[in-house]
Amino acid sequence: MNIFKINDNSIFLNEYLYIIKGNVVNIDFHKLESLINMLDDSKEKRFNNYEYIDKRFDKKKLKLNYIYPNSAGICLTDLCQFRCNYCSFSSSDKGRTLEYDSVRVFVDYIFRNAILRQKISNNIEYVSFYFAGGGEPTLNFELLKKCVLYIRTKEKHAGVKAYINMTTNGYLNNEQLEFISENLDYVLVSFDGNEYFQNQNRKVYNGEKSFDVVDNTIKYLMDKNIIVELRSTIWLKDFEKIKDMYLFIINRYSKIRNWDIEPVAPIGRAKFNADFKSSNNKLDNYKLSSHYIALKEYIYDHNLPKILTCGKFKDSKVDFLCGTILGFNPWLITNNKVVTCLDAKDKATLLGTISNGNIILNEYYDLNAEIFMNNIEKCKSCFAFPFCGSGCPLKNSSDEYSYASNWECNEIKKYWEIVLNHLVENEKYIGWELEKLNIDTSDEFSIYKIKRSDNYENYN
Repeated sequence: MNIFKINDNSIFLNEYLYIIKGNVVNIDFHKLESLINMLDDSKEKRFNNYEYIDKRFDKKKLKLNYIYPNSAGICLTDLCQFRCNYCSFSSSDKGRTLEYDSVRVFVDYIFRNAILRQKISNNIEYVSFYFAGGGEPTLNFELLKKCVLYIRTKEKHAGVKAYINMTTNGYLNNEQLEFISENLDYVLVSFDGNEYFQNQNRKVYNGEKSFDVVDNTIKYLMDKNIIVELRSTIWLKDFEKIKDMYLFIINRYSKIRNWDIEPVAPIGRAKFNADFKSSNNKLDNYKLSSHYIALKEYIYDHNLPKILTCGKFKDSKVDFLCGTILGFNPWLITNNKVVTCLDAKDKATLLGTISNGNIILNEYYDLNAEIFMNNIEKCKSCFAFPFCGSGCPLKNSSDEYSYASNWECNEIKKYWEIVLNHLVENEKYIGWELEKLNIDTSDEFSIYKIKRSDNYENYN
């Protein structure tokens, strides 16, 4: 049982998300653990989700046909018409584009898995496809259109529901938007907060500003009632402006489901546009957690739309952070390879290859899964682990990202220190609350469960 002191009168048990308040100095921890085990017969500890990997799979001898994934990603192209100043892929007009036949073979494989799952389990299964980059998936729109229509045709013939989702830069005309709104289930638009930052960070290849076209895309899709979310990648120096961005978004895009903000990572094109390590630009000077909490407090204090999220500061317990390891969610990339993770690039584990109209599956060893489990062993004694899950294995194993990863870790700890202290004092804070458990502790102390006080959905 991991025990963390919050103050002289309260402790935090991160395995169970319990806060103990009262005479904690003289607690008999053996008695406390017995009480907790009575409360939690299922013992759904935070860590059991990760032990699943070791128990279920031999990481050194895997094959996709042991897993039967029914959700997958497709990177149609490396090409992009934008020249975003922080692009982690450094996308440009050079690179590869998938052939339609390769996508068709991959789609057939994912549908086949869902059908097998359905027959074995007698449960209704589904398939899920996510188009993203790499490059911009809508750049070769005829290819995207052909792929989407093939998935919809397979959906009818196979009797398996298909969810089609996409991340896009939003540089689309109304004819393209009409097809997307009629055939896709969800669209994430990369949009940098307001007109100024969008035009500054996300220029078209010829230097043109992108805001007007992307603004039209967001409004069009909202009007068609498709699920639309926005994602902003923000330079560290600009995090002090996130309140202005938030107010711009809620006033202009009233039906947006979610606005996710993430700090620029020191990889790809960002390495050449800013020196994260320079003496004038030290990461410790950027208080991401402080700006984020200030905006969260403002939103709750003024009862504004609760659309703000950040991958660094989760709004839920993290049951399983990385969905890419072991091939649970394989990606087809532009060289016809099937890999574990799009973002991992050349460090991704090779699962198979599309060749001559077939998918050829490899027996593979997933190094990222081992890195993931090793990180968990190091991190699970940290009080913030239930909300962090040890982070991205790719970033944690990357030399170029290591110093930024340490900074992110410290910011996450600062954030949860503030949240836990507020919960102890007020029992409710920015969407979290304490629920007192009905258990006899002889008035020595009280046990509280940390839970969400709202479902964090837009007021619409």
